[in-house]
Amino acid sequence: YLDNLVPEDRERAAKNTSRILQGEILGGIEYTALRKDGSTFLALIYASAIMKNGRSIGLRGITIDITEQKLAEKKLEQAAHEWRTTFDSITDSISIHDRNNRIVRVNKATANMFQTTPQEIIGKICHELVHGISEPPDYCPHLKTLETGKPASVERYNAELGVHLFESTSPAFDDNGEVNGTVHIVR
Repeated sequence: YLDNLVPEDRERAAKNTSRILQGEILGGIEYTALRKDGSTFLALIYASAIMKNGRSIGLRGITIDITEQKLAEKKLEQAAHEWRTTFDSITDSISIHDRNNRIVRVNKATANMFQTTPQEIIGKICHELVHGISEPPDYCPHLKTLETGKPASVERYNAELGVHLFESTSPAFDDNGEVNGTVHIVR
């Protein structure tokens, strides 16, 4: 079966085969396999020892062509990277909050506004972080969006920063169409 793999993978496959024949259990292992026409494909190979009287007498395995799966994974990774790049390129502060006003994602502009990293903000309660209070203020657009399921906004002056802010929230929905949080934009 080693002849069905590209030469670069044969030594690793032989070592894994030896480990399996010695009783070690390995999960699926990725290799680059060869077709009869010489073309290659990505393969996931599961193998186990055939035992008789407590001794391994052979090997059985299954090979799965995972080329399409790997292409789909690569496209997903690329889309996620593009989304993150776009999200972080926006100069307005954008954050995603759950129903309890806990911040679950922020862009770089939000982190810059607080002079910290996104990781330091994620998990914090918005009104505690922004306003230093234990309950959201009455004008909080997050609360209005959760209540109505519709976008909400507020304009206010932040004396601490010395700027006028426009804050808007849009509903974020779960798979059942229920509002499970908001997307919060501050300009």
